[in-house]
Amino acid sequence: MPHRGKDFLSIRGYSEKLRRFLGWGEAAKLGDFAVEMVRDYISHLQSAHEYEGHPFNPTQDKLLSQAAVRNHVMVLRSSSSWLDRELYTAENVLKRLKVPKADMKVIMTLSDAELGQLFGIVDSTPTLGAETRLSYCWCLILG
Repeated sequence: MPHRGKDFLSIRGYSEKLRRFLGWGEAAKLGDFAVEMVRDYISHLQSAHEYEGHPFNPTQDKLLSQAAVRNHVMVLRSSSSWLDRELYTAENVLKRLKVPKADMKVIMTLSDAELGQLFGIVDSTPTLGAETRLSYCWCLILG
C-alpha cells in the first residue's frame, strides 16, 4: 500500500496488523478474503491475549482490548478499500463489515472545589511569578 502522508508509526502499525492477519490465515489466498473470514479473525482476536506471539514481550493474562480489536478491523477495511481501488479485487469485499464498537474511556475531571483548591495554592504563593502562574494554569487546563 502507498505510504502517502503516513508517518513511520502508522506504517509500522498497519504492517504489524496485516502481518498478524496473514499469519492467522496463512493458507488463505486473496480470493478467500471475505467478510466471513474477517469475522472469524475478529473472534480469534477477541479471545487473544495481549502480546500473544510478540517477539520481545511475554504474553499477558489480559485479553486484547476492544480498541485494539477495532483497530485491527479498521486496518483490514482500509486494506480492502485499497485492494479494490488498485483493482486487485472486483469490489471492496469488506464494505459491509461493521467495525466492532469499543468502550469509550471516561476521563475524570476535577470538580469546581478541587480546581478552587489548586488555584488557591497558586494565588497564595507570592514567590511564584506571573509566567509560572500562567504555566501552572495552562497545565491544569490542558491536562
